[in-house]
Amino acid sequence: MTDFGRQLRRASAIAGVLGMAMPLGACGNGDDTSPASGLSDGSGGASSNNGTGASGSTAHTPPQVGNSSSGGSSGSQSAGTGAAAGTGTPPPPPPPPPEKELESAFEAPVATDRYVWTANPTTGRVALIGAHDFSVRLAEAGLAPTTVAALTANRDEDAAIVLNAGSNDATILRVDASGELRSTTVSTHAGANAVAVSPGGGYAVIWTDAAKFPEDSLDPTDGLQDITVVKFDEPPTTTSLSVGYRPSQISFDKDEKRAFVVTQPGLSVIELGDTPAPDSLVELTSDIVDDTVARDVTVTPDGRYAVVRVDGKMALGFVDLEEETLTELSLGDYVTDLDLSDDGKLAFAVSGGELVVVPVPPPADADPASFVHGSATGLTARSVSLSSDASLALLYSNAANSPFVGILSANADLSSYGGRAVDVKAPVLAAFAAPDAQHGIAFQSTATGSTKGGAFSIVSAQADRAPKVIGTDAAPIAVAFAPDGDKAVIATRDLTKKSYGVYLVGLSNLEQNLVKLASPPLSAGIVPAANRAFVAQAHPEGRITFVDLDDASEHTLTGFELAAKVTQ
Repeated sequence: MTDFGRQLRRASAIAGVLGMAMPLGACGNGDDTSPASGLSDGSGGASSNNGTGASGSTAHTPPQVGNSSSGGSSGSQSAGTGAAAGTGTPPPPPPPPPEKELESAFEAPVATDRYVWTANPTTGRVALIGAHDFSVRLAEAGLAPTTVAALTANRDEDAAIVLNAGSNDATILRVDASGELRSTTVSTHAGANAVAVSPGGGYAVIWTDAAKFPEDSLDPTDGLQDITVVKFDEPPTTTSLSVGYRPSQISFDKDEKRAFVVTQPGLSVIELGDTPAPDSLVELTSDIVDDTVARDVTVTPDGRYAVVRVDGKMALGFVDLEEETLTELSLGDYVTDLDLSDDGKLAFAVSGGELVVVPVPPPADADPASFVHGSATGLTARSVSLSSDASLALLYSNAANSPFVGILSANADLSSYGGRAVDVKAPVLAAFAAPDAQHGIAFQSTATGSTKGGAFSIVSAQADRAPKVIGTDAAPIAVAFAPDGDKAVIATRDLTKKSYGVYLVGLSNLEQNLVKLASPPLSAGIVPAANRAFVAQAHPEGRITFVDLDDASEHTLTGFELAAKVTQ
């Protein structure tokens, strides 16, 4: 993954319920098929336009298979520096164009064990839709509820928090096993539009994300530095704090002792506890002037290290958050993508067109040539998508309009990656590894000469299985995996052609079934306990379609506001 929407694959507080829900945005071809349409997904996420989906050639020479456990370019050259004067050594080539992060332009749909939650900013209500029996009930929120986030709850409870944009507060909703609904309202700072929930559900940080504003609509003095920390006591308590300029990402350590806010000046560290308070502002790079925006920052789950990639640089940064020290390690070529293993012990970088696995932190005398490397020779690889256990890595590039996907599988201890590259016939926009690490899905733009609105491909980690390429009448916009990785749903949308649908995909048999939709899909997800997928759609009275994961039968609910009972 690149630096536009990193948290979705890790899926924060709702991953175990939604499966792997990874919406795609900005993949249109100049029409209104992408999130740039301005449609709201009910979670308050503003849409953005981040690419044109340019087409590429359909005549392709297959890359050769690459397989290695170590090797690669030397790390002796300093990151971002040219040749010394008079040495005769040529300067490094310019960096490749940055990859576009197309994995999470929409916010993830919100589901809990029994309900799908959707907010209506016009009526001030939140609909709770039962995935088992299709029941609908409405809960009163504040003025203009927008962003909804699932909360970690007790086993017999479903819970969510809703940000009310018009009243500068948040509504916490909890439904117990008997169906009794409890509502609590807490104050927030003005302009809040995003929320991050801690892994155990003890805290939430409510903040203001600049990425959700129209481009160039913010004044340079709009720092968006206010945050609200919610501690989920009985009753909940809130603390208003200030962090660095323009926060862009929130994370927590696994013990819920600290929260980390990525800002332009550095990493604002918040001590949680009974009275949350700022602890420190840690610089993340050696060049705080030039490296403030184009950064990719991930904090390890134990909260000890932050791993930093900067566009156009050859070095990774490792920030010790306890000692507040920075160590930089050059990989010898430009680092174009970065991800971490779930335990935070390994960093997976794409450098020089190959996967490089770096220990966190690296040894003091680290030689990048000794690290684990993986590649498919000839593949243009600048981005990576990992399975949750990091045993499957999908390599691709959307900046190069490349139709190839590298499929690299690891041995048991991740000490060796090998595989192959496959031609999926149309330029790849994004790739998603399934939770079981046996398959993946690639989203694609329209191929040269194609009459289709887009495409997606199912790829297999098994060497003897060819990818299955499916042309779609409308561009794919969202994908969600079942937790076992055997099924997935893909929503497609073209507003110009009024073509809307959802594909139920069987990954093990490479099968797909299309269910036509009457309204534009906004987001997709899976409720595992009900064995159903859902697709939220744009409709003035609310519309959602449920799809059975076994037989593809569908059930559509329309008119939440008219038919449901309002719970005060």
